[in-house]
Amino acid sequence: MKLGFSFLGIFVAYLLFGITQESIVKGKYGEHDKFTYIISLVLFQCIFNAIVSKTILVLRKTPQDSTPSRMYAFSAFTYLFAMLASNFALEFVSYPMQ
Repeated sequence: MKLGFSFLGIFVAYLLFGITQESIVKGKYGEHDKFTYIISLVLFQCIFNAIVSKTILVLRKTPQDSTPSRMYAFSAFTYLFAMLASNFALEFVSYPMQ
């Protein structure tokens, strides 16, 4: 039951996030203007994710992590690259098509 609830929560959150993100990137901002601040969008998304993650870690009072920093750096780099690539792709295809 807990797994199903978690799955549904994650699925709905990503679905709503994708719809919102696509509406920002593909929205109409004037007669001929398009959204061109994709890097800024990803920056604010990463900042928001970091704030939420830190808040959860503090509230749960998690013990000190022993994972090497290079593992987090690699994960952060690949996540950043994937987010930039997917946001740039939204100019040409819809979010579900990705």
